[in-house]
Amino acid sequence: GLIHPEGEEVTRHRANASDLYFQMYQGRLVFAAGFGATRELRPARDLIASGAEVSAAELADASLPIGDILRRLKTRKVA
Repeated sequence: GLIHPEGEEVTRHRANASDLYFQMYQGRLVFAAGFGATRELRPARDLIASGAEVSAAELADASLPIGDILRRLKTRKVA
């Protein structure tokens, strides 16, 4: 995704020093970058593409895998 000049920045830091940096705009994820967090970037890209609304708290919560957030949002969208 692309950085939006008015977006909200969210950081996810894990104890193993892998970091993810997100930017949200109007309740949606628009940008993701990571260091040492390759497994989390694919679902983050899918989350960007979905256009689903997500909370900053969920993105910042390192105990909650991005893939789980994406699956929950897809399930909610289908239901």
